[in-house]
Formats: sequence, C-alpha cells, structure tokens
Amino acid sequence: MNRNMPRFNCAILGDRGTGKTSFINRHLSGEFSDGGAAAERESHELVFHTNRGPMCFVVWETHGELKGKPECAIVLFDVTSKTSCKNVVEWKTAFAKASRFQGAVIVCGNKVDLQHRYGQGPEFRNGRYDISVKKDYNLGKPFLWLARSLVGDPQLRFVPQPAPPPPQPPLDDAAKREMDFNLIVAEIVPLPGSV
Repeated sequence: MNRNMPRFNCAILGDRGTGKTSFINRHLSGEFSDGGAAAERESHELVFHTNRGPMCFVVWETHGELKGKPECAIVLFDVTSKTSCKNVVEWKTAFAKASRFQGAVIVCGNKVDLQHRYGQGPEFRNGRYDISVKKDYNLGKPFLWLARSLVGDPQLRFVPQPAPPPPQPPLDDAAKREMDFNLIVAEIVPLPGSV
C-alpha cells in the first residue's frame, strides 16, 4: 500500500439495524449481505482512486459509545424507522464531541428502496444522501463528499482503478539466453530499405 496515500479514520455510526455492516461489506466485496452482528472497532481499509491519487478510509462501525478520534463519519439511519430518524441528531452530536474535525460528517438515509419512509422533513433535505445498500444505490457518494471536505477540493472526483500490470511469467536461464540472442540478432539485421 502507498505510504504517502492520505488516510482518514471514518466512523460508521447509527442505531442497530440501520445497515452499517452491510454498507461496509458492500464496499469490501461488492456483494450484498444482510448484515448480522459486527464486532465494534473491527476496522477495514477502503481505498478510493481519485483524480488526486488514491485515498484510504479506515472504517469501523459503532452502535454504542464513540471512542477514539475519528476524522470523519457517516451517520446511517433507516428511513423506515421513526426512532432511527430521530436519533440522527444524537449520533451527529456524539461525533462532534469525539472528532477534531467538526464538519466532516455526512448523514445517509438507508433502505430508500422500501415503501414506508420517515425522515422527509426539512432537517433531512440538505447535507444527506439517500442510499440503498441492497440495491447498490449512491454508495460511493458519502465517501466522495467526505473526501472533498477533508482535502478541501470541491473538484475532486473518483476515477476508475488503474488495471494492475499483467503477470509476468518467470523466466528460466534458457529463456533469458534466447531473449538476449534475439536482441543481438535484431540489432545487427538491417531494416528493409536501409541498405
């Protein structure tokens, strides 16, 4: 991993059942898992390639007391749960107390693919993303918003990951000698029209 790559500690906050584990797993594997119990403070590295180079978010989830010094946070709430919607303010307050960066928090309403929804009031219109972990809808946008906020570049964008170089087969001594011989022959053979 690139040692010069910017790294940011990112807490994934929210009530139980909001989709925090599924959100992280979707980013790690690309597949939807129906969550389950997650070990708090188990961290994962998510690397995003940007027009400024790669950036790493070290993510962990919590549904209890926020510990440590996160530099940014994603507050997830379940749009189908009135209690989860009401607790967004508490999670943002917990982040503000624990973080040294007051503005690097984004709110995400998960499960927008479901019918019955709360969290439609004016306090939820700005500074939030509607996402669906199950349908893979808008999952990169919270990290893009955080990346732009943390580096102070509103023009920052995600770019496709560069393809790794093709694997090179190991060369034995005979293959190396043959390549060296072919190179010598290529250097002494005249090109057509150069005689």
